[in-house]
Amino acid sequence: MGKSTVGSAIYLAGDFSGIQRFVLRVKTAGKAQAKRLRARSFLLELLEYAAVRIVQQRLQVTDNDILIHGGGGFLVRIWPDSVPARLEKLQADLERRLWDDFGGQIQLALGWAPTPLAARAVLERRKRRPGVTVLQRAGYWDVERLSQPPLGMPCRVCGEFPGIKVVRDEDEEVLHCRSCLDARKIGTELTHREWIRPGHGTLSALGVNFE
Repeated sequence: MGKSTVGSAIYLAGDFSGIQRFVLRVKTAGKAQAKRLRARSFLLELLEYAAVRIVQQRLQVTDNDILIHGGGGFLVRIWPDSVPARLEKLQADLERRLWDDFGGQIQLALGWAPTPLAARAVLERRKRRPGVTVLQRAGYWDVERLSQPPLGMPCRVCGEFPGIKVVRDEDEEVLHCRSCLDARKIGTELTHREWIRPGHGTLSALGVNFE
């Protein structure tokens, strides 16, 4: 049975959560505020593109099999050789990357089933257990993962992570955490670039580089 056989497909649904909170939870006001909001919104777009690209690479999915993409989620047609163990590992890897980069602010749930509707139902059940592959180890909660690092000098942009570098935003010096530094870099690029695509550039989302 080839990939063109009707009824042989499995459907993989993905959905990001925490999007609105991530975009709007910027505490520092000032002239650079609009740039920060724009950068965070665009970073979420990069995360969506990166997640779909990883799915394509891991599961040998063609562009024609990407049925829905945008608005914080996607629906992809995959094939029976994408066994559950591979899909579970894909879910765990993506969750771990998001947790490392955003500390649980942004979550990605996946659900797969023989029909799009059933895949969505599985997805909704998984969304009720955010970060479970990251926060549990051998059936027990991982206390170290549950605990955020001490703030010390908190980031002045988001106030949620330790600040690591002071940079000049417009007319003031602002302490940034790593996540906000990444978003700032994207915001800077947006002001003088006409296009962006996966490649060998220095911008990165979920481990996928963009140029």
